[in-house]
Order: sequence, then C-alpha cells, then structure tokens
Amino acid sequence: MCADRQRIRRLLRPSLPKVGVGVDPSPDPPLSFRTFQEENDAVRLQLPALLVLIGLGLPAVGAAEPTVSRDDFKKYMETQLALKDPRVLKMPENIRIQRIAEVNFKMKGAQLREVLDRVEAAGGPEGLAKKEEAAVRAALEGLPFADRVREVRVDTTSGHVVTYLKWELPADFHHEAVWLALKTAGASELTSTIHLTGLREDGETLWIAKIASDRTRHIREDRIGDWAKTRYLRLFEVDVDNTRKGGGASSSADAAAP
Repeated sequence: MCADRQRIRRLLRPSLPKVGVGVDPSPDPPLSFRTFQEENDAVRLQLPALLVLIGLGLPAVGAAEPTVSRDDFKKYMETQLALKDPRVLKMPENIRIQRIAEVNFKMKGAQLREVLDRVEAAGGPEGLAKKEEAAVRAALEGLPFADRVREVRVDTTSGHVVTYLKWELPADFHHEAVWLALKTAGASELTSTIHLTGLREDGETLWIAKIASDRTRHIREDRIGDWAKTRYLRLFEVDVDNTRKGGGASSSADAAAP
C-alpha cells in the first residue's frame, strides 16, 4: 500500500531538469512582434547616417543669407571711418568697438558687433553693391522701355548709398523717370538717393535729376500715367534740363494730365 502511494506521488510531482541538461528557451515571440523589433533596430542603426545626409543636403535652420538694412549699412560705414580716427587708434583695440557703439550710436558693443558681422556676411560694401545692382536690373526688366536703360550702378562707398541710372529719353520721358525711381526704390533696400540721367541716342546728356528713395512712397503706380508730370515730377530735384534745346521732349509732353 505504501509503495502504491509513493508511486502516485512521483507521478503527480512535476519533473525537474537534471543538472547539466539544457533547458529549452521560452517560446519565440509572435512574428509581428519580431518584425517590429527588427525594423526598429534597423532604423536605430541607420539614424546617424540619415542625420549626416540631412545635414549635408539641407541648409541649417537660420543659415539663410543675412538681411542688411539701410541703417545697418550706415552704422557699418560710419564704424569703419571711426576706426581710422586718431583718437580711437589710441584706445586699446579690445575696447574700440564698445566705445564707438556707446558714443556714436548709443548702443551696446555686442549689438554693434552683430551689425558689423551681418554686413560682412552679406559680402561687405562691394558684395552688397553687386547684389543691389542685380536686384535693380531684375526689377527694371519688366518695364516696356528696359532696352533703353544704359547703366545701373550702385555706389556703396559711403553710408549714403546712391543708385545711378542712365537711359535714352523718349519725346515724353516724365512717366519713365517716375517708373525708374519707383522700381529702383522697391528693389534696393540700401539706396538712399536715386540719380537719373537722361540721354539722347548719341549719348549727349539732356536731363539730370535725383530723388530720395523714401519719397517714392508718395507715388501710386495706377496714377503714374496721369500724374507723372503734373505731380510726381515735383518729387525730383532737377539739376539739368536740356530737353527743349536737345529735342528730348515734344510739345505733347507739355499737355496737362487729367
């Protein structure tokens, strides 16, 4: 009887693995889980390479070309002059920008340094002149008389930037002068003064005038045809007017606009 009870206990007792005998691992996870895990591992391994490619192929955030305002450029040019001043040259080099910022512009040295860096990053005076000239030429291309524009030149040798334009005059040129000034002011952020020279076909100068870039804000495109001579031409400071002697303007140009 006792022997029978012992046999029953051995049958009911869970069998344990023998020492030294390997145990089968737990069942494999489901296929869907394994697939997700493998894909996740693959992405994790490829991520550094992807980041490198993105960094090489795309511009960094905030790496766009710096925008230089008219005020920025004036500060830059005035600072270049101040750095040549004998009084400034006597100062220790490490405090010159700070002193110029405080005395000339009532600002902190770090702020002035940012302005200087911004102008240098945009190409300095020469680089900015080329960019401004290209922008003005592009703006003038849409005008019906663009083929008669002889010269576009942006002078950035001082803080007061002047854009010079020369073009062949038609018989009635007033509306063209207004269009040239308006388009130039809109295309060139740095320009303070627009200088216009009207020529005959042989190159003789017939008309010279200038206008402050800010004054073109008073010009309405939709009224140039009507008000060019009667209103908008008053915004210009005319230095030379040989149009009557040189035949640059016909009698029709004297008719009052409605």
